[in-house]
Amino acid sequence: TAFAHPMRLIKIVNTCNTDMIISFDGTTNNDYIPAGSFALYDLCTNDTDFKGWFFRVGTQVYVKQASAPASGSVYVIALYGAGE
Repeated sequence: TAFAHPMRLIKIVNTCNTDMIISFDGTTNNDYIPAGSFALYDLCTNDTDFKGWFFRVGTQVYVKQASAPASGSVYVIALYGAGE
């Protein structure tokens, strides 16, 4: 599902027994997440307003597998919020 809000923080957890490749446009390989690990993108959680860099509305996270996993899942945790 595409992001409905500008995202400040994204955590992608790979509990699979194989490595995963992450893309934010479905074409470009943006990151590599080894089996049993995670990636954390903390763009501006300490900002109090909407200045700074965000994952924009409409962004989708795509997961590509290097080989078919025998077990596990991939989770995307995304946080957004307005400043005070």
